[in-house]
Amino acid sequence: MDFPVCGFSHCRDVVIALSKAGGLGVLGTARYSPEQFDIELTKIDEALDGRPYGVTIIFPTPKADDDGANDPDSLAEKIPDRYWHYVRGLADRFDIPIEDDLKHVEPTQGVVNAFPLTREHALAMLEVTMRHPVSLVSSAIGAPPRDAVDELHRRGVKVCGQVGDPKHVQRHLDAGVDIIVATGTEAGGHTGEIASLVLTPAVVNAAKGVPVLAAGGIGTGKQVTAALALGAAGVWMGSAWLVTVESDLPEELKKKLVAARTSDTIRSRSLSGRMARQLRTPWVDAWEEEGAPSPLLPPLQGVLVKGAQAGMLKRGQENMMGTPVGQIVGDLTAIRSVKDVVLDMMSDSIAAADRVEAAFADLR
Repeated sequence: MDFPVCGFSHCRDVVIALSKAGGLGVLGTARYSPEQFDIELTKIDEALDGRPYGVTIIFPTPKADDDGANDPDSLAEKIPDRYWHYVRGLADRFDIPIEDDLKHVEPTQGVVNAFPLTREHALAMLEVTMRHPVSLVSSAIGAPPRDAVDELHRRGVKVCGQVGDPKHVQRHLDAGVDIIVATGTEAGGHTGEIASLVLTPAVVNAAKGVPVLAAGGIGTGKQVTAALALGAAGVWMGSAWLVTVESDLPEELKKKLVAARTSDTIRSRSLSGRMARQLRTPWVDAWEEEGAPSPLLPPLQGVLVKGAQAGMLKRGQENMMGTPVGQIVGDLTAIRSVKDVVLDMMSDSIAAADRVEAAFADLR
């Protein structure tokens, strides 16, 4: 790596471009079956020719009532009829076609949570990962299993864990992770409630010398410099890559993100059942209305809504299209290449560091 920038994306072309630009591209797994994931990693291997890249696997914390079911049909049977009725009502209200056969929905269409976020699925993705020269495995939501970490270490793979609260750091340290990602509430996707300015130094202290990457609210060089000043060893970014040339999001959605303001995001459980920051849309707002049912726990909420999510994208309904995205969306004002984003950000970061040094010159 030439720059202290890790970039998360569900799009392999973004991952490839970021690693080639001197950062570390990290591919998300939630949209892929193990079979498709294997294909994606093979294509990344061929494109990068030895340059490092990573993957993120969601290791949900086991629950007492979790029977490990990973079959969408079995999970769908657990969803109460009133929830299906509510979703069909929203589909009629917003003229959304519900895709019933998701086996033919391509992951590149941007369907979030296309596969249930269960531990069984995570272990299947881990098995695929171990067949490729992956440099980093990131565990999202829950701490990775210790035996998985040990096996990855035996293969020379670094492991990082993502936290939204300092109290979760020790759980990841006990699992043996090499890096901690402190994810502030400003971030897109699954987040906690603590802002990055407070969270990052707190996690640095709790990490006991293990390197920390700052995530959430980072999309410019000034914010990279700020993260380093807070004690982070680098940054973890996701939202900035959504509007790049390489991103596989529909062009209508990219333009919508470019036009969005910082205030156009909301934290809601409507997407996956876990609290996630995402672009505000009429669909998301409907789940916050008085009388709306409380979103189901994961993975059931994802199973419930994914047909409608696929329908929105397939029809190209710009007003309904949404995606997980952070508050940095207000600074995403143009569609640019990944390389240009990285180089401009690093130049801006150096300029910000110079300004800080100059400001403190008289105090030395």
